[in-house]
Order: sequence, then C-alpha cells, then structure tokens
Amino acid sequence: MLGRSYLLVDGQSRLALTEVSFYENETGYYRRARPRGNLREVTLRQVLPGRLSVYEPRTSLYRRLAMGSALLAMGSPWAAATSAALPPRGPVYFAKDDGPVFALTHGNLSRAIHDSPGALTMEARARRYEVANTASSVLGMGLLVGGLVRTIGHLGGANLNGDLTLGMMGASVPLLLVPLILKNKPAKHRRQAIELYNYAQRQ
Repeated sequence: MLGRSYLLVDGQSRLALTEVSFYENETGYYRRARPRGNLREVTLRQVLPGRLSVYEPRTSLYRRLAMGSALLAMGSPWAAATSAALPPRGPVYFAKDDGPVFALTHGNLSRAIHDSPGALTMEARARRYEVANTASSVLGMGLLVGGLVRTIGHLGGANLNGDLTLGMMGASVPLLLVPLILKNKPAKHRRQAIELYNYAQRQ
C-alpha cells in the first residue's frame, strides 16, 4: 500500500489513481493517460479545452504555483501573478476527441488538423519559427566557437587573420539573439492553430 496515490471522493471514499481516467477539482480538469512513446501513465491537466484538448503534466502547475508563492513572499505580487499565468513549460500534450494523447509536435499536430487549411497555415508559421530559431542557434554557436578557437590561436602565437576572428564573433551575437527574441513565437502560433481548429469544428 505504500507509495500508492489515491483520490478522496466526498471526503470519505478512496479511489486508487490508477483506476481513474478523468477527474476534476478546484484546480482544473485532469486526465490519466500514457502519451504515445511514454513508458508509464502520467496525470495531465487540461490547459486548453476543445475538440483538440491541450494538456500539461500536473507537476508543471505545481512548479508555477511554487514560483508564484516565492515571488509573492519576496514582495513581487505582479511577478507572482504573471508567473502563474505563463504558458506551460516543458512537455505539452494534446488529444483529439478524448482519444490517444500525443506530444504537441509539428508532425503530430499537422496530422490531427489536416482537415483545416487555416489551422494548417498557422501551424506552418509555428514550424518556420522553430526552424529559424534552431538554425540561428546552430549557426550562431558555430561562429562563436570558431571565433573563440581562433582567439586562442592568436594568444598562442598563431598567425591568423584578426579581422576575420572579430567578424565571426560579432556575427554570432545577432544570430544568438534571434532565438531569445522569437522563443515564444512557435508556441503562440501553435496555440492559435489549435484555437482556430476548435472554432472551425464548432461551426
């Protein structure tokens, strides 16, 4: 019996968490599921309802609430409120028509919304931002590392072009800033794609 989790119903009855598929309490709507590719079941909290429902692990909510409590204790009520309202961080999942749960990735979502051209267009934008962020990060890091290696070579007495070294390191800065500036764009457009799909399905 040690280590098992229960739900308390009406303050009396206990149900093993493994026997419950869905439940709701004052903090939200929850689902027990094993996302495709996962080895075990997890408890997921619904963060966006609809025909396509979006879920985050229950622990993500607790982390945000704990962060908000810490900020509030430090005298930052505005920051505390903002942290509680932030979009989910870490793994995010979705399910269509309460079916199997999948990771919220470009491939999985594109297959789920294939019958909505508008939603697919919005998801394509999210994907372009993802690719741009990844490409900028890789290229920026490559230039930065290359510049640092050449700098070490200069210090070691190697006869290298100093202007090229400075140019490589200078060029790396804007490239590394791109993912920081656009980091929320993929999630924003992906959420819009899901909201558009859910809206279209209600018409």
